[in-house]
Amino acid sequence: AISRSKNSGTRLDGRPWNMQSCHLWDGEAIIEVVAFGPAAGGVFSSIKAGDLVKLRGAELGWRNGLPQLRISPQSTRIEVIDKE
Repeated sequence: AISRSKNSGTRLDGRPWNMQSCHLWDGEAIIEVVAFGPAAGGVFSSIKAGDLVKLRGAELGWRNGLPQLRISPQSTRIEVIDKE
């Protein structure tokens, strides 16, 4: 991972939301990885810049014409290898 961010707020219907994201670099290209609500906890929230991250079962989507991986708590498996 090369960066991390967190956002939260209140939807128009008054319900709270939260989102976490990170950007991964594979040596050639960067992709944004996002997790909303319950998917933003656990292993995903422990990712730090410099960690080696392996993802399986993330959903491929697009945001502003750029690829984005979306984390699902049901189908995505995340492995974080701490490099410290």
